[in-house]
Amino acid sequence: MKELPDDSFDVVYFDPMFEEGLTDSQGINPIRSWAHYGRLTHETVEEAKRVAKRRVLLKEHFRSTLFDEHHFKVLIRPSSKFHYGFIDLP
Repeated sequence: MKELPDDSFDVVYFDPMFEEGLTDSQGINPIRSWAHYGRLTHETVEEAKRVAKRRVLLKEHFRSTLFDEHHFKVLIRPSSKFHYGFIDLP
């Protein structure tokens, strides 16, 4: 993202491999070996905020600490193992 100009996209969406994996998600199994398992960093979130015009979204396991660490507002889905978080931009 560092090479992108400011406000390049309306939304930046993160859908990382969950820290606590969901083994019942069979559809993703074929691509697990190609996934990046590194933790979402402050620097990456800041770059996302720079290149996004409106919002940064994060899909993550409901127990993830990333929502709080990066100040995402969380849309809690009581019957789901993952939630969505968002950062609205001015």
